[in-house]
Amino acid sequence: MTQEDKQLEREKSVQKALIGIKKKFGVSAQHYSFAVKAFVDTVKQFGTFGYELDITKLSKEARALIPKQIERYKEIRRLVQSGDYYHIASLRENGRYDVTLMVSKDKSEAFVIYMQPLTVSNIRSTRIRLHGLDEEARYDAVLDDVSFEREEKREIYEGDALVNAGYLFPAPKRDFASFMLRLKRV
Repeated sequence: MTQEDKQLEREKSVQKALIGIKKKFGVSAQHYSFAVKAFVDTVKQFGTFGYELDITKLSKEARALIPKQIERYKEIRRLVQSGDYYHIASLRENGRYDVTLMVSKDKSEAFVIYMQPLTVSNIRSTRIRLHGLDEEARYDAVLDDVSFEREEKREIYEGDALVNAGYLFPAPKRDFASFMLRLKRV
């Protein structure tokens, strides 16, 4: 396969990913580039966790991430399976990003996923109000880059601030970026 063929295949994969995401998570990870793969894996965490590809065809780098992805999913599995679901922002409606929030029934834990398929120039951050949290609580907030490229960012926030003022998600540095925010009552 020539370099031009590989580039064309990558571009087709990106187009497929965007179409699938706009259809609300109806995507397959088969033959996606590594960046798209991490993005699609994030999407999959909101259903049944699994891989829809031949893992023997993944690069060593991509295979090395599988145990980390499984470990991360195990941390949030209970919220995904039995938490309250809030679809806060829709890529279909705003054209830029998608945000989903899962909150435990007792509001002691929450998990937010911020997904942005394409980077946007001159945007420093995006404020997202996290409806569904306990406004009287304080939360330990841990922000992860889903691709494991950045260090975790950890801070304590008041629940009413997260609900009314919102959380500032950083501007992604690359296409198909996803951030995961884990919140635990302190």
